[in-house]
Amino acid sequence: MTALRARLSAARRDDAGLTLAEMLVTMMVTSLLMVLVVSLLTSVTRSFTRERSATDSTRAASVAMREVTRVVRSGTEIRVAGQSLNNPVFLAATRDSVVLRSYLDTSSATPRPIVARFEVTSTGALVEKRWNAVTSSGPYWTFTGLPAAPYQTTSAYWTNAAYSRTIARDLVTVAAGGAATFRYFDKDAVEVVPPAAGVLTVDQLRSIAAVQVNVTVQADKTGRAKPVTLQNTVGIPNLGISRVGA
Repeated sequence: MTALRARLSAARRDDAGLTLAEMLVTMMVTSLLMVLVVSLLTSVTRSFTRERSATDSTRAASVAMREVTRVVRSGTEIRVAGQSLNNPVFLAATRDSVVLRSYLDTSSATPRPIVARFEVTSTGALVEKRWNAVTSSGPYWTFTGLPAAPYQTTSAYWTNAAYSRTIARDLVTVAAGGAATFRYFDKDAVEVVPPAAGVLTVDQLRSIAAVQVNVTVQADKTGRAKPVTLQNTVGIPNLGISRVGA
């Protein structure tokens, strides 16, 4: 009887646990499953990051384009006392900055123009500055804190603004291989090209009838997501120039 129990106990011990081969197979299958899960999570995370970056780029580009378009489309000349020739819409213009006079609050009972400046900084930020008109100066409007002519193009020159804000970030600058943010065209669609050094003349500024705005935003610093580019050519209705076919 004792011998029978011993044999049964030995048999139960032989059936208990896993063999070495079974354990190796189990470990290999488990490792494969873990690799698959990690790969799936990594793929999903990268896809989500790309989608989010693309969304961020699109949003920033849209906000920038909408604001610049709104101000440029409202550009206006300013009357000069004792002269038949008005001051031009544009005060200064380069590939990455533009300064202009604009009427934005036309719904007001006493609308006043502003001077607005847009600049893409070396860090890829689109910054807007505004100078308000002196209330009592109309219709020959002057502007509080505005630098005196002849107007320069450097950021350090345009100080004392009543209003300044960053509209968008992560723009691809010209120095980083991006297209010119601002391009200028006359009524015949001939490009008015700002000089590499110096400024456009008053007559050249006066000839500008439209501005092509190019905004490229890359919110993904890794470069995995493609940048978003928006382009719009904005006319200036207040000039009364027809650009049909231009």
